[in-house]
Amino acid sequence: MTSFNGNSFGVVGGGNSIWNANNFLMTNCHIPDAVTLPSRSSLVQNHNTPEKALNLGTVHVKRLAARFDFALGGENADNKYEIKKTSGDGTMGTVELTDIAMFNIAKNFYYLPRSNDRWDWTGNTTLCGDLESYVMSYNANGFKQQSLSNGDYKKYYFANLIGNTFATGETEDPGTAQPDGGGSTKLTWTSIRPADWNSKTQDNNDGWTQDPKNDYRIWRYATENTIPASSGESITAGQKVGITTGVVFKGTFTPTNAELWNGNVIYLYNGIVYGDYAALKAYVTKYPESVVASAFNAVPALKDATGTDYKVNLLAGMTSAQRHGFKAYVPDAGKNTYTMYYFYYNRHNTNGNNSQMGENEFGVVRNNVYKLQVTACGSLGEPQSPENPDTPDEEEKAYFTVSCHVMPWTARWSTSRLQAYTVQAIANTPPATTARVTSYGQVRTTARPRLIPRTSTMPLTAARQEVSIPATSRRTSC
Repeated sequence: MTSFNGNSFGVVGGGNSIWNANNFLMTNCHIPDAVTLPSRSSLVQNHNTPEKALNLGTVHVKRLAARFDFALGGENADNKYEIKKTSGDGTMGTVELTDIAMFNIAKNFYYLPRSNDRWDWTGNTTLCGDLESYVMSYNANGFKQQSLSNGDYKKYYFANLIGNTFATGETEDPGTAQPDGGGSTKLTWTSIRPADWNSKTQDNNDGWTQDPKNDYRIWRYATENTIPASSGESITAGQKVGITTGVVFKGTFTPTNAELWNGNVIYLYNGIVYGDYAALKAYVTKYPESVVASAFNAVPALKDATGTDYKVNLLAGMTSAQRHGFKAYVPDAGKNTYTMYYFYYNRHNTNGNNSQMGENEFGVVRNNVYKLQVTACGSLGEPQSPENPDTPDEEEKAYFTVSCHVMPWTARWSTSRLQAYTVQAIANTPPATTARVTSYGQVRTTARPRLIPRTSTMPLTAARQEVSIPATSRRTSC
């Protein structure tokens, strides 16, 4: 670097090591007050020993990197979590989180902290100022504010999430020293199995670890990465999965009902597990007018399949559009277990509303410690990485269950004296029925022949509302 100013930036992998063990690159976080020096003769006369050195004041500095800590979760701090059935009745199985890796790590960083008074970073920029406003990170040619569909953004990150195959045995590769080079998807996996994780350095700072049960340990460091919105867009529009730094958790799922899964490829549609191909085909044959059947018939690889090898993934190589909402879980080799992935997009400033994205909610800011812990897994993970980099980090979601009870017909008795004899008339009463909504959206009825000798009216009732709550920030449960 031949000169240094507020626009100076570094490149991870380009000879700039901004974090090492007990060794961090730091820069000013405030502009220091100017000091008027006395004359040369006064300096020599009055400040000529270390004990009489002229006090120039205090320079406040911050680390350029952010830190991530993690604590084991689960009932026994073993990272094992029960997955409830969609119906809420019983468990589908247990997932054990075994490894974590960071994705979308920014290659480039500004040496001096920068902030702006507008969410699209077009306002007044302040150096070494208030980092609680709109923090600015490296954004060459405004690449973060453009459509990500052309893939150009990837060269500014390493460990890219989109298109990642989550291969093991690799190490993060920042690529070339040039700021617009690289684009690698290589991840550095870290084992979070208790035997491995408990050997890491413990964070004993009482100000950060208030609950002694939350045994946070230092995991790793990352570069600053914040996201602006494009001019004319909403204040939160730019926060997308293709450019947001986050964490992927690798998990091993063991089904409770081994006979249902049987070590075969399992198919899921809109969050509901239908079983292997034979079970899925049987369902759509039985309910040819269902939404599932319509989607099934739109996927030729499913509709026209004739083989009986249920360990073959019929959706392999397809895009999400070609799969029409189906997902396939492939068994681990020779086992009745399944590898799946959970994605956490890092929250810097949570708005407390998990169905509406807030300003500056997602990102990484220098000199912050982000503490992560998984408290529950509400559903199966994903079988592969996301495909669309423009997908928002957070979308509106709401889950609820409804119980439907079909009331029986009401029977009424009447007696009348006609001439010399009595006739008892019983109203034409079909058998009573009950109904339930299956997890596939079909209503099944079961006849129960009985009469109710009274008038009974009762409204349909909606059951509870269940809302999936993703993780919160900084001290984070995810």
